[in-house]
Amino acid sequence: EELYRVLLTDSAGWFVAALRHIRTSVESNRPVLFFCKAGKDRTGLLAALLLSVLGASEEAILQDYVVSDQFHMVALAGLEQNPGATGLDRTKFERAPRQAMHTALQFIRETYGSIPQYLTAAGFGEGEQQELRQLLLRDAGGSSVQGSRRGAVPAGPPEDRGL
Repeated sequence: EELYRVLLTDSAGWFVAALRHIRTSVESNRPVLFFCKAGKDRTGLLAALLLSVLGASEEAILQDYVVSDQFHMVALAGLEQNPGATGLDRTKFERAPRQAMHTALQFIRETYGSIPQYLTAAGFGEGEQQELRQLLLRDAGGSSVQGSRRGAVPAGPPEDRGL
């Protein structure tokens, strides 16, 4: 759980840059694939932030995150060297426990009030959040699909989605 607080604090600019890159790609009708070179931690947080921008509930964010738990990969990639992560228990981050993301979301709420407020404080303001939401929640014809799951891709490996 400490790792996620460190990532949310120290990597806020990275999350903003990633969300802007997603927006630019979608504006250009290019596909987007994001992943963490070392595993699931930054990717999970980025996915949580993006899902929140799209209006997903905390429960949906938590369910999406725990899909990664089936892969059991160590994902620190040198972050254990960060002084803010002193005493980090690596075994907690070899998995994707629901509690880790729950604690991260709780940290955001307690520190910033909400994910949108965290993103605003990081430099990705309400206007950019709304623009990204509108771009991603539209069908192929350009119509908004807010409030529905039409056009949404479910989380998890393709074999779990019947694809």
